[in-house]
Amino acid sequence: MNNKIYLDTAEILPLIKESLKSGHKISVTVTGNSMMPLFAHERDSVVLEKAFVYKPKDIVLYLRDNEKPVLHRIVGKKEGGYSMCGDNQEVAEYPILEEQILGRVCEFERKGKKVSMDNFIYRLYSFIWCLSLKHRRYLMYLPLKIKNRR
Repeated sequence: MNNKIYLDTAEILPLIKESLKSGHKISVTVTGNSMMPLFAHERDSVVLEKAFVYKPKDIVLYLRDNEKPVLHRIVGKKEGGYSMCGDNQEVAEYPILEEQILGRVCEFERKGKKVSMDNFIYRLYSFIWCLSLKHRRYLMYLPLKIKNRR
């Protein structure tokens, strides 16, 4: 039996903001495909926490100017703000100001298994994926090409 309740993000955004601001950790199910291949739509979930420092490779929940919440990875930091990009995207979004960031992922559940952000395999994936921003198109389609040849 599935005990999950699905609510529209706009309905629970005030609760997410207040919970993180108060220092609570919250778990949310990932929706959308911008963080593929790491997270799959409605399969995986993340635990968010408020942080005092955000750095490249962190996965953060932030609000776009239109108040739409987005879960993406920090791929760079400049004086004017952060550059953000989903793992399934090739173009970074800039500038994202620190005030727009609600919290960062401190752990996640993928395919039913909990993974710490300190996990060696995750850190290796994160390192490689951040280096590959300009070449992601080829990295994402290589497994499909190999699979189709079989």
